[in-house]
Amino acid sequence: MQHIQADAAATGTGVRARPRAVLPALCATQITSWGIVYYAFPVLLPRLTADTGWSTNAATATFSLALLVSAVAGIPIGSSTGPAAPRAAGTTA
Repeated sequence: MQHIQADAAATGTGVRARPRAVLPALCATQITSWGIVYYAFPVLLPRLTADTGWSTNAATATFSLALLVSAVAGIPIGSSTGPAAPRAAGTTA
């Protein structure tokens, strides 16, 4: 078993240095992807309503319902992965 010194982990050196380097990239991609989701919808809404014939209210309600379903489904799905399987859940999502 490998022994990790507490001072090496706290300063970002040694074995734990790589995960700390990945965290800013993960944060940036999450902010960008959620920004695209939220800002693309109002930009594309006129085209969406013109192509489908839906009213603006119906399209917005459908988008809101999809976000709500995603939030509600995320709770049991996240709980079911357990502490050992977040990579598998993230890969299949």
